[in-house]
Amino acid sequence: FASRILTRVQNDILESREFVATFHETQEIYDFAEEWKLKIKNVSPETTFYKETWMKMNRFWGVISRVPNHSTKRGTILIETLGFKNYLNELPKMVIDSIRYNVASTMVKDTRTLKDDLYKVVETLEQAPSSINIYLEQINMCKYITFKMPEFTQKFQSIDNLNEL
Repeated sequence: FASRILTRVQNDILESREFVATFHETQEIYDFAEEWKLKIKNVSPETTFYKETWMKMNRFWGVISRVPNHSTKRGTILIETLGFKNYLNELPKMVIDSIRYNVASTMVKDTRTLKDDLYKVVETLEQAPSSINIYLEQINMCKYITFKMPEFTQKFQSIDNLNEL
């Protein structure tokens, strides 16, 4: 009788392991989230990086959706997966929240920098040249604009691209 019970429990354990092994894809979600926590402050400001990460989070949610939100019985063993699923759902949410924060922060910083630079330009060029010094300052500002135009364009494009996310 004891050997039948032992055989039954061993079979249940094997069956439970096989069931749990079906969730091997969830390891990638956990690993990605752990790496993200380490590099959260140093993520790329490139919009392609954010878009790729966002798409990866959507794929992760697809994997998570396949985890049952109820307990599953395998013979004499009850496997609780709701807590596991809830934990996994928090990982992509954390990444998405940090992307939103990083995008918003970058947009604010770049917008403020661009606004400050352009305000200086407008302030200088709006003056009526009442002296040679003001006229020379305006000429220098025109040279500055020509020099900084690629940077201004890049900042504007960056803000525009981030706004599309």
